[in-house]
Amino acid sequence: MIHFTIRMVIPFKKRAETLEILSSVAERVRFDPACISCRVYQGVEDEHVIMLEAFWKSSEDLQRHLRSEE
Repeated sequence: MIHFTIRMVIPFKKRAETLEILSSVAERVRFDPACISCRVYQGVEDEHVIMLEAFWKSSEDLQRHLRSEE
């Protein structure tokens, strides 16, 4: 299993737009049979932090997804 995390620091004015985009991405990624889980989180202590976290069955599955048009 592969744990994939992206942590971003986003200006407050762009937070809502960023959350909307990443939530849409996470929703589409969840349909990939090789995706175990994909979630978007926002910081409680630091409201500028947004994180995308995904778990994949294998490194090959993640690489295949990253090379796809999706």
